[in-house]
Amino acid sequence: MITTTPLLGLTWIALSAIYRCDLPGEPVLFADRPCPNGVIIELRQPPTMHSVALTDADLAIVLGTAAKPVAPARQSRRPRDRTASTEAQACADAKADLRAIQMKRRKGYSLAEGVRLEGQAAKHRDTIRENCGP
Repeated sequence: MITTTPLLGLTWIALSAIYRCDLPGEPVLFADRPCPNGVIIELRQPPTMHSVALTDADLAIVLGTAAKPVAPARQSRRPRDRTASTEAQACADAKADLRAIQMKRRKGYSLAEGVRLEGQAAKHRDTIRENCGP
């Protein structure tokens, strides 16, 4: 006997018995009715679902809307004790690298290389802004 029960848009099939029918010269057949040479197959109970009541705080955590703890402010990656000579060297290096990128652009480049060059140029412009002063 096959019965169906709609549950959350899914159809669950409950079978009272399943028979495996081995007929000579035929592929194996599974049926819900007895057949010649049929063997009853034992079925395990399907897993059951249990619902648990959630508090508003638990639901906020599950949905990801819970207030997150505030992390302490991160310190700048740039060391504060950098000497003027180090900044001057970083400034000079970034300017030289930026000039080399500009020369490469004048000679021609592929689209992928153009994207890579633009990323490098932006990084060098940031370094110049941070280290070269007004």
